[in-house]
Amino acid sequence: MDIVNRRKECRFPTDEIAEMRLARLGYGKNIEIRVCDISKTGLRIQVKSQISEGCKVAIQMGDVLVSAEACRCRQIGPDLFEVGFRISEVKTQPREKSWFSWRSLSPNAPTAPTQRSIEAA
Repeated sequence: MDIVNRRKECRFPTDEIAEMRLARLGYGKNIEIRVCDISKTGLRIQVKSQISEGCKVAIQMGDVLVSAEACRCRQIGPDLFEVGFRISEVKTQPREKSWFSWRSLSPNAPTAPTQRSIEAA
């Protein structure tokens, strides 16, 4: 392990657009992010808004759903932040079914509206 990089796991650079949701919001709005690098235990993203340390999120990358907790955030430009996350869980979750996972991250979140309840409104 060199002095400059004290990480336990090797990071792999990537440049992938993904979607993120704050776990406490249940089925709230998706936030577009750019995944900069990823390892077995963490990832680094760029996002247009600040994310508080300790904030739990769900990140959907293709058919992979990552549950993670923010461990650092720093501003790198006007309206651009770099956030480091510690990964707590990774699972295969097809994008069209992913709202179930948002609910599982926040057990007190309201259930997602059904098509019938939308049509009735």
